[in-house]
Amino acid sequence: MKWPFARPDPPRDAKAIALARRMEEVRAELDTLPDRAWFGRDRPRAERDLEVLQREMIALLEAGPLVAARDRLRAAEAALRAAQQAEALARERAGAQAVATDPEVQRTAAATAAAVRELAAARDGLRLAFQEARVPLAEEQLEALALLPGGDDDIGLIACVASLREVMHALETLLPDRSDPDSAARYYGYAVLFLETLLAVQERVVARIRDGHVPAILARQAETRSLLRETVKLRTAERDAARRALLDANEAAQRTALAAIAIAQDRFRQKLQRLAQAVLRTRSDLALARNTHRTVQVTQDLARTLRRTDELFDELTRLTLPEVLPFAGEEIRAELQRMSGRLLAGEDLAGARAGP
Repeated sequence: MKWPFARPDPPRDAKAIALARRMEEVRAELDTLPDRAWFGRDRPRAERDLEVLQREMIALLEAGPLVAARDRLRAAEAALRAAQQAEALARERAGAQAVATDPEVQRTAAATAAAVRELAAARDGLRLAFQEARVPLAEEQLEALALLPGGDDDIGLIACVASLREVMHALETLLPDRSDPDSAARYYGYAVLFLETLLAVQERVVARIRDGHVPAILARQAETRSLLRETVKLRTAERDAARRALLDANEAAQRTALAAIAIAQDRFRQKLQRLAQAVLRTRSDLALARNTHRTVQVTQDLARTLRRTDELFDELTRLTLPEVLPFAGEEIRAELQRMSGRLLAGEDLAGARAGP
């Protein structure tokens, strides 16, 4: 229950700036603390506090319409899978003769249709969230974000960039006159903290790709290649035509899986290259912001505004967005769906309702 006289929740930019102020206070405290203390506060404890505050900042910046739309899409995908499984089970229980009239089959079929509609609405919601975040997105790029492994990381990073753009604009409004040395120092101190947060998010995504996604894809590739060798061996020794036809179909499916894995691998290589560019750009701007911050503190001269902020965010967004996926056919697209365990709004409902 919300009390009628409770203070309204502050906007995200105000929360981010308040959190940055706390981080600045802890950072200033570091210079006064001993390296080790048996009792009381020391540098390691303050550094741990800084890490906690940075995690809070990242969570705050990633939260918002884009991530909410992404989570709605993932929930809709899971709901559709559950509905399809329930419908398939109901069909099995009813049997082929009664499948057209069984009330449980009809109920689960209606639930599947409703889940398909919700998935389509969730995809539209994600597209709208990107539009509101001023991120130009082609339909094929939206499909790549929804389909390929690592797409959730991309959306989280773009959400962070969009939030930082919003916070920096708010900071410009709150501190419009930086002829005052204290205002200039505060402005650039905040800018340094926000760019450090952005760098931490980028490096976290890089680590997740290298330590999680790439090993998983390599393991799947090795398993599929091993299975393909076994299939070829069985097919060579098989004399029965029907069995050979089945093994031919298995080989085709396995080669399709390898083609889909190659697309995912290329996507991860592309992402790592683009993120390397983005990290270099952020480090360059961070170095500039730190240098300007120290200059303001030392000389108390008027610091020049970071006029490239919007350009930085636009460039980082472009580097994060995927290229159009090179689908050679619907089989590759379907295999990528199976590989990522996800469903798209364009799924053929008739296929989901196919009876035994």
